[in-house]
Amino acid sequence: MKYVVLLIVFIFSAEIFAGEIYYYKDSKGNFHFTDTPTDMLRYKPFNKKVKKKVKKRVKFSKKENVYDDLIKLYSKEFGFSFALIKAMVKAESDFNPYAVSPAGAIGLMQLMPETAKTLGVKNIWSPAENLYGGIKYMRFLTDFFNNDIRKAIAAYNSGLTTVMKAKGIPNIVETQNYVKRVIKYYYRYENRVVVASDK
Repeated sequence: MKYVVLLIVFIFSAEIFAGEIYYYKDSKGNFHFTDTPTDMLRYKPFNKKVKKKVKKRVKFSKKENVYDDLIKLYSKEFGFSFALIKAMVKAESDFNPYAVSPAGAIGLMQLMPETAKTLGVKNIWSPAENLYGGIKYMRFLTDFFNNDIRKAIAAYNSGLTTVMKAKGIPNIVETQNYVKRVIKYYYRYENRVVVASDK
């Protein structure tokens, strides 16, 4: 009992001084806590208030499900979770295959033409090729950063060199917000939780 109390005090103290706390439960049933998770697919936010599990499956808009089969296929091929890649597509283009950014990035995964060419994408407007190229690039970034998903997501947004120089998520508002959005959408698709706003 004494150890349980100490653990609770530690968790709440850490939350006060370090901000949001994340945890995961290992195969032996032990809990691990941190305020700087390196693997957002394993760690989950720790909340003091216990939330009831959502048993009801959340219905998403039709456009969010159009490319599920392709995302599942390519995610599996490159060793990613379906929820992560779907979260990136949501953050990048909101599932619009004709999306074009002010910088000239194109399609579902917002590939720059030169990057697409390097990845072997012949038709950047093809949803299948665009997805394949984007996930392939994400695989490269994830391997480069030793499976640090947060760094890989940041690099997808701001570039490999930028993240290398910053030695982490760079102090760029757009990139920081992008990483937060992807993680938020990841939990949404992974846990099927209703999100009040997509902004």
